[in-house]
Amino acid sequence: MLTEDKIIGIFCLVDDLLKGIGHQEDCRRKVSDSEVITTSIVSALYFGGHLDNARHMMRMTKMIPQMLDKSRYCRESNGGESNAACVGISMV
Repeated sequence: MLTEDKIIGIFCLVDDLLKGIGHQEDCRRKVSDSEVITTSIVSALYFGGHLDNARHMMRMTKMIPQMLDKSRYCRESNGGESNAACVGISMV
């Protein structure tokens, strides 16, 4: 069962890993790379890979209140280091 504690744990792990590899984020972004990757992981683990369902849940529960719309989320999740970090985490 998915709980806020599990989501927070996933977020902390992802955020610590990104900081550990020296990841730098663009200051203009509304949603951090850690939040994008966390949403992708939650989608894979609890929603059968349905990103839209995970995005909706993260926004409705106020876990990520400024969640990106579907198009922007896909662009963010497919760009640069964020994507590389997500692939690395999924292999662990």
